[in-house]
Amino acid sequence: MSVDLLKDLNLEQKKAVVHEHGPLLIVAGAGTGKTTVVTRRIAWLIETKRAKPENILALTFTDKAAAEMEERVDLLLPYGYVDLQVSTFHSFCEHLLRQYGVEIGLSRDFKLANELDSWLLTRKHFDEFELDHYRPLGNPTKYIKSILTHFSRAKDSAITPDQYLDFVEEQKLNLDSAQGDDNATSEVKRLEELAKAYQTYQQVLSENDYLDFGDLLLYTLELLKKRPKVLSELQEQYTHILVDEFQDTNAAQYEIVKLLAAPKNNLTVVGDDDQSIYQFRGASLANILRFKTDYPDASQVVLVDNYRSVQGILDHAYEFIQQNNPNRLEVQGESRISKKLKANCEGHGSIEHIHCATLDDEIKTVWEKIAAIKQKDSDISWNDFAILVRSNNAGTAFASALDQQKIPFQFLALSGLYRTKPVLDLIAFFRVIDNPNESPSLYRLFTLPMYQIPATDLAELMHLARRKGKSLSQACQIGKSLLSFEQSTWAKIDLLMNHIAQFRDLAAHKRVSELLLIVAKDSGYLECVNQLDEQDKIDSFSHMQQLYERAKSFEKRADHPVLHHFLNEFQHEIDAGEEGSLHVDLDAGPELVRIMTIHAAKGLEFKYVFVVNMVSQRFPTRERKDAIPLPIGLVDEVFKEGQTHLEEERRLFYVAMTRAKNELYFTSADDYGGARTRKLSRFLDELGYEKTETKAIIQIFDEDQNEPVVPEVSVQYKIPKQFSFTQLAAFKTCPLQYKFAHVLKIPVMGKWTFSFGKSMHNTLHRFFEVWLERTALKQTTLFSQPGSDPVAKNGPISLPGCDPVPVGLDELLEMYVNAWQDDWYTDDKQREEYRKQGEQSLRDYYKIIQDEQPKPFALEKGFTLKFNDLIIKGRIDRIDTFEDGFEIIDYKTGKSKLDKDLKKTDKEQLFLYQLAAKEILGLKPKKLTFHYLENNSTVSFLATDEELSELKASVTKRVEGIRSSEFHPTPGFHCKFCDFKDICEFAQS
Repeated sequence: MSVDLLKDLNLEQKKAVVHEHGPLLIVAGAGTGKTTVVTRRIAWLIETKRAKPENILALTFTDKAAAEMEERVDLLLPYGYVDLQVSTFHSFCEHLLRQYGVEIGLSRDFKLANELDSWLLTRKHFDEFELDHYRPLGNPTKYIKSILTHFSRAKDSAITPDQYLDFVEEQKLNLDSAQGDDNATSEVKRLEELAKAYQTYQQVLSENDYLDFGDLLLYTLELLKKRPKVLSELQEQYTHILVDEFQDTNAAQYEIVKLLAAPKNNLTVVGDDDQSIYQFRGASLANILRFKTDYPDASQVVLVDNYRSVQGILDHAYEFIQQNNPNRLEVQGESRISKKLKANCEGHGSIEHIHCATLDDEIKTVWEKIAAIKQKDSDISWNDFAILVRSNNAGTAFASALDQQKIPFQFLALSGLYRTKPVLDLIAFFRVIDNPNESPSLYRLFTLPMYQIPATDLAELMHLARRKGKSLSQACQIGKSLLSFEQSTWAKIDLLMNHIAQFRDLAAHKRVSELLLIVAKDSGYLECVNQLDEQDKIDSFSHMQQLYERAKSFEKRADHPVLHHFLNEFQHEIDAGEEGSLHVDLDAGPELVRIMTIHAAKGLEFKYVFVVNMVSQRFPTRERKDAIPLPIGLVDEVFKEGQTHLEEERRLFYVAMTRAKNELYFTSADDYGGARTRKLSRFLDELGYEKTETKAIIQIFDEDQNEPVVPEVSVQYKIPKQFSFTQLAAFKTCPLQYKFAHVLKIPVMGKWTFSFGKSMHNTLHRFFEVWLERTALKQTTLFSQPGSDPVAKNGPISLPGCDPVPVGLDELLEMYVNAWQDDWYTDDKQREEYRKQGEQSLRDYYKIIQDEQPKPFALEKGFTLKFNDLIIKGRIDRIDTFEDGFEIIDYKTGKSKLDKDLKKTDKEQLFLYQLAAKEILGLKPKKLTFHYLENNSTVSFLATDEELSELKASVTKRVEGIRSSEFHPTPGFHCKFCDFKDICEFAQS
């Protein structure tokens, strides 16, 4: 092996990595290297040839965790690979249902409904729900969110609508023994209303071709239980299954894993019951407590060597979590285990409780302590500090204080996209475009940098509007004869009004996502954002991208995806109390103090951790049960055992404590604004802390307060650990273009060429996918006949009675209709021209393949290619058998070229595919082909060994450039085609 997979592992870690067969439970305490063990085990299985990459299934709970796991495996293996399945539970289930869902009546092209989609669909079809108890007259849609949460809980517990209805019928029968009990009758009626609503909800989803996240689990279970052939195929494929964060699985997920792992049960689960903190999303602590009951012969490894924290912190945490006994794995069952963590770090560390008079004092104490520690040790990074809060609301005041003190920070709120500045600004544009008399939004636009008019002039305009009873827009019209502004002010007002008029003309026929990008670009807003400080620029572009994705999600479900309907839907969402989900990248940006909830901090570590607001009712919080809980008896009690609110809050506090490496601070105060003095958190009592001497109240106007010395912050760009050919090509063209597209990820206008290309590509992919399915079916039928030659399976065969092409022309054209992408065309005329051109191209291609039938071998074949520590991900459009080897085909919808017109750089992508096919897929490439769909011409070539070596060197050099780059521009002729030329000061005209 080029990498010693057992190097630097302790005895128990090695034991877990080299476990041979059967079920394995790895109890991995905080900071004990569980991700290292899981990834080393995957690599060990592959390297020792105990399993092929395609036979391994690794499941976890977040995309970030899955990506990190895959990246680590990439670095451990000395070569690339194909088809290693590392994903979240929901992504894996979606993959299965798109592949096999037709077996249970699902469309391959179902849409995935997030919480917002579900809410909007339910609201739209609300009259179809037979509700009484949950339909108050004053606010009929009041309970939609609670009802949807109720359905989600049922799905997490693997309860179908039919099972719910059966349960209600049983309750009705039980009423016979409770005659005259009005309360019991009323309760059964309420449950029947919910069960029928659940059934209606599923019908609404089905009729609109939607699956929600719970359906991914529920339908996967149905597929595995009702289609034994599919289950057997998957069991044969996934010979080794690994589940990370097993304590976070819900009932449905655990049932799926058990079905897939049987009968060999090569199932490795990794978890820690003391870190089970997701009951609110259906996680079942009972899964990890009962694993050994389900698998009595399971091996068990307990990891207790901690590589994160000093012993003092670990001892405090261990002492504290004992309060949750006996509902802990450590004291459950016959074979007791010890989970007391042992530090591999020197020093005892520091643990301190600081009690203050008021919340303001507490906040000041925290930022002063951070500044003092940072100033004392120049080797410390701002990234070493975390302020952990129980809820997002508690973090706002700390964020404000750090901002005032010029301490760089990142507030990782999980929600609040709609309150960010870029979203407020762009929605203000939308509202004024839709309704010019929307004065508050127009006022906001007048304060933006590209229109900013003097505050005194704006005040006069507002006064005129109020005095005349006009909107701000109308005041601008009449003000020219009544107000004596400078010409420059009127020029800015006219500029905005002209922009709004232009955008209003476009809004009548443009999709919202397209309009959003036009507004951002043509108004000058994009250019203004590009002038911000680097971190503000990164955040702003991220928020704009997330608003763009929100607009795209609206378009997928809207019959008329225009601005007015988007704003109506957006307002419904706001009225329902939604603030918009925020996606925050922890790895991006400069050094920053992190303010985050404890839930968000799970899996992270910091040298200095402040757990704040440690007072009664803030931590632990009061129990907030689901507004509509699942009825007792519907859910198997095994999945409820031991999950009390207080125990979960303790586990959450335990997670907070074990994030700290060197120093841990608990802070509290007497006064949080209420009438009563707050009691200390009971958790501090359980740790033996009492109120310390209260720190003095801040003198707010004390001008002699010492300001912390805050060094200048340098921006650290997030450089990917994996690269695609697109990224490499962008960097080669211009490093600054790469930064705009792949670092800042600035949303850009789509191109009709991309829409057309995707339409054609998806059509041909589906065409050959069905081709392969039917060919395989006929081969199976042929070889099942007496006297068939099994050896012929290894090569192309001629099937008796088989049509020259196994997919009809009409089917191909229907696939084209279904695959058509309607976006980004300049007008209906152009759209229709290209639709007809694509259809004719497909007709012509069908004639060609009737005369010379291709031999498709694989479609969309993914690969991971590795040069030293450089990892490249790619996907090959199509591979055909050719002569005694294979032909690699890449579709192109651009203008066709002759071989003499192709430069070496034009061929690089197919050279890369040739390398992957040879070194990773184990194939023998004989021909590389560009298939130009415009006229169905082809250009073929093959790289020499020397050209492949040159490619490796070139790609390696490019990646080194990306890793060390400051992304300097390289202007040239290509600027004319750059998406960012309008905001780039270096663009060459």
